[in-house]
Amino acid sequence: MKGIGQMAAKSRGDSSAATEHRRGRRDPGSAAPKHKGAPKSKKKLPEAPSNEPHVKHLAHVEQFLVAVECAHELFTEVLPILRERDEKRVKELHTLTARLGVVTRRFKPNKRPSRRTLHELYRIGSEMRSIRSAMNRIARNSLMFSRDIVVGLVSRWEEYIGALIDCMLEAYPGRMGEVSRQLSYEEAEGFDRPGSLKSWFRGTVVQQVLSEGSDKLVAYIERQIGVDVAQRIPHWKTLMEVTERRHVLVHNAGTIDRTYLKRCKKLGIDVPADCKPGGSLSVSPKYFEAVREAFFDVGLQLGQLMCRKLYPKHVGSADEALNNIGITFLRDREWSIANRIYSFAMALPAESVSDSQAALIVQVNRCIALKGLGAKGEVKAILDAMDISAAQEKFALAVAVLREDWSTAKTLMIACALSKQIRREEFEEDWPLFWEFREREEFREAFRRVFRAEFKPPTE
Repeated sequence: MKGIGQMAAKSRGDSSAATEHRRGRRDPGSAAPKHKGAPKSKKKLPEAPSNEPHVKHLAHVEQFLVAVECAHELFTEVLPILRERDEKRVKELHTLTARLGVVTRRFKPNKRPSRRTLHELYRIGSEMRSIRSAMNRIARNSLMFSRDIVVGLVSRWEEYIGALIDCMLEAYPGRMGEVSRQLSYEEAEGFDRPGSLKSWFRGTVVQQVLSEGSDKLVAYIERQIGVDVAQRIPHWKTLMEVTERRHVLVHNAGTIDRTYLKRCKKLGIDVPADCKPGGSLSVSPKYFEAVREAFFDVGLQLGQLMCRKLYPKHVGSADEALNNIGITFLRDREWSIANRIYSFAMALPAESVSDSQAALIVQVNRCIALKGLGAKGEVKAILDAMDISAAQEKFALAVAVLREDWSTAKTLMIACALSKQIRREEFEEDWPLFWEFREREEFREAFRRVFRAEFKPPTE
């Protein structure tokens, strides 16, 4: 991560575990091991991805969030196409019906219809037969698609939670306890690799936990990390309703039954007054947006809380992974999601954050998101409360830019560049903090003075 967002990594020397897991390479600053007699080579072979539980944990968090956003992209882009096709089919049906009405009005009592009329009737009948199968699909494609997206997300959620629990049990084997499932001889024969028996036990425990329902899953996670998850994480009840709705969509074709209503009541989930047995559960665009928000926020926040509680020595990696996710949405101008990410990060207790500099980075990035949302009052409140007295000048530059104090920002930009706190490429990069600043003459003057060149905006 570059610019302001890169400061934590540089100060700690702690690279993002999730990033290193994806790239599968050694820290550029670390030396390769030397062996006697080994041929010299300028090239370094890439290091295999780390198998440490916290690294895999953070990678699972990132992969789940990507899956949620992919589902959202599918829903928002494919569903309109399906509905457009339905509208076209309905329009064709109305046109044929209108033509049929015109033709039938030509019929006279006790008079044989003309050859022209009979020919038109034949053509209309032929066209109706050709679109009959298409007419049967009206509204069905979009209905099935929207339901399948939600069902797929719930399945991906269960896979994600199972992966996090598996990482935990790998790090803390003593938490596995007893398993109710018996081990068959055929399964035992397959344990021909080191760790395969442990893997079987972990998988069995995960299956037991996931099969007990969303309410018991919450209780299990709360016992493991000592956090009141249901109270700490918003949208948890929305997520539990989705998991109950999945059962209705898969097993009842969307028809509401008493089991769904009883489960919602037991879990404290409010359902609409018109939600009665025999009714139908749909997936409207509004409902799906709520589902996407719930899966994203709960997935991110639960994954982060579990990582910080289970692997306290690696909160630096958790900090950087969380910030990297937020950076993605800042760059995409997804201000609302970015604000939720950094709002959660700001609410983390001080003992769950690696250092004060990481906390300052979160505050700066949340201000960027809030500014994008037009919430200038909230930006001012955060900046007024920030203590940057002991921080590097780059934080003072960030505050000046966010306050739109361009003269001070120019002076601090020169100081940060000369002291190499911020490199030239970091000023040139398309970083949201500097988007507005780079449009101003103060930025260009400072850039010319330090780098002896004209600033060229980054190209798309």
